[in-house]
Amino acid sequence: MSSDASLEATYVTQYKLTVQSTAQSVAVESWYDEGTTASFSTKSSWLLTTSSLQVFNGWYENGVLVSNSASSSVLMNKPYTLEPLWRSYPIFPPFFIILGAVGVFYVGKGLQYSNGSEDDGDYSRTVDELGDEITDSSELE
Repeated sequence: MSSDASLEATYVTQYKLTVQSTAQSVAVESWYDEGTTASFSTKSSWLLTTSSLQVFNGWYENGVLVSNSASSSVLMNKPYTLEPLWRSYPIFPPFFIILGAVGVFYVGKGLQYSNGSEDDGDYSRTVDELGDEITDSSELE
């Protein structure tokens, strides 16, 4: 048995969001209905490497800033191809040498000890002196 059927088509406009990949973000391609909000983000807003500090500078489309927030969203009223831009600040080896020297200084200060009385402020004996004293006392056994 055949009969006439009435069908109605409903069309929805969709737009494609493409987020390009870098060291701190994952490439994404998704379709969104017109008028909806699409969210995207980077893993972190900064990255420290052995030679530089990478700081997130914004999401760009064709060189135009879309958002300067590491986590953002757009209203899907057109297709978007977004690229995260990172600003690089070189870190020179002297920075690490200075940082290491400061750390050793504070560790050394923390390892000094008092002569045993209430906190009298005499912190003149260092770990090196203590090590010599311990070596000498172990010879007594």
